[in-house]
Amino acid sequence: MIPSYIKTRFGLLVLLLLTGKSLLGQQKNEFQKDFDFLYQELQKTPSYADQITGEKKTAYQNLYAKLKAQPVAPTALDTFYNLSKLLWPIKDKHLAFYQNYNRDIDFKTLQTPGFIRDYRTSPTFKSFPRVKLNLDSLESSLAKKATGSVEGIYVIGDVAKIGIYRTLRKDSLVGVLLSSKLQTWDRGQLFSILIQTSPNSFRTVYCDLATKAFRYVENDKLTNGQFHHYDLKKLNIVSYANFRSNDAYIFNTLEPNIQYLHLGSFNGSPENLKIAKAFYNRIKDTLTAPNLIVDLRGNIGGAAKCANQFFALLKNYSEKGKVFVLINGMVISMGERFALRLKPIKNIKLFGETTNGMIAYGNNDGYSPVLPSGRFKLYPTNMPDEAGLLQYEEVGVEPHVFLNNKSDWIKQLKVIIRRTTVN
Repeated sequence: MIPSYIKTRFGLLVLLLLTGKSLLGQQKNEFQKDFDFLYQELQKTPSYADQITGEKKTAYQNLYAKLKAQPVAPTALDTFYNLSKLLWPIKDKHLAFYQNYNRDIDFKTLQTPGFIRDYRTSPTFKSFPRVKLNLDSLESSLAKKATGSVEGIYVIGDVAKIGIYRTLRKDSLVGVLLSSKLQTWDRGQLFSILIQTSPNSFRTVYCDLATKAFRYVENDKLTNGQFHHYDLKKLNIVSYANFRSNDAYIFNTLEPNIQYLHLGSFNGSPENLKIAKAFYNRIKDTLTAPNLIVDLRGNIGGAAKCANQFFALLKNYSEKGKVFVLINGMVISMGERFALRLKPIKNIKLFGETTNGMIAYGNNDGYSPVLPSGRFKLYPTNMPDEAGLLQYEEVGVEPHVFLNNKSDWIKQLKVIIRRTTVN
């Protein structure tokens, strides 16, 4: 169950938009069916096969027996938290575990007056977990926290404001909703539970802003005032580590001796492969400047058949020019593999911050089973670590040069390029 130092007021929790049954009728055998199903599915993953061997396998079997013997959790959050513990020993950030929800609901629906009225008067809304604190005092206290502290006030775009504070145990924190443009939320409702596993890493259960369904995140990182997984950013901090564009591929000339190439995705869908190929053909003969900035920030990964053409292009270019690659904590999967392949090549250097660490495994068929109760869903991995990248899982790929958060990263690189040219 959720530790007592984290609990606030967890009554019956029937989350908004979930497809599961009411917890009033939940029986012990329902939990055990979910538990056994999850246990069996996890053992099929290549990450389990790689990592849970020998003494670790014995320890994992003991964990399974211990968790299964516990009393049935009283709420969906307790149940979800207990089930997620089966994932804790496995390093595999592609593994996803979350509460099932109605995918037909979108932000437009969440702003419909009738939907909002019905939801806010329902037992579901009234029983949603809340913290028992003076929120005005909490918000005032968090606003005074140092910039480098994990405690403080965070924002999700301009949609929501979250307060994160430590509990009685120093390794545990709670995120509480302070304000939101979505009227399906109320001030004081629980947003996240975080267990600090190292200075900048956290094992987390987040509540999705749209669906209010909980999602387990194995290893979320906090750098430059921002959590990588949920795009949760410290209030009043400009994150120069970030770059967002509606275009996955961008090419232009910044200065006569500096060209710029943004590669935001290596999506392997037929549609994107055509877009990527057309972009590649358009720019392959135009890399003529002596310096090239390659912006991988936010690259969400994809397929090797998309990435390989750009890798070959940059490798060939590096024989005559210098490549300055920007990476951040939002670079994942194939984006990280791409950066790692570039890293040892002469005339190519990585700049920015360490990548996400979701790199060793993957899922290539979309298999995502629902647990027997219908309330929870697993996204297992089925792609083995053939490249031997386990050492980077949860760790990420480090840049050659770390950039600070004091100014725009492109401007910082321009200064570095000028200095390099002079020297």
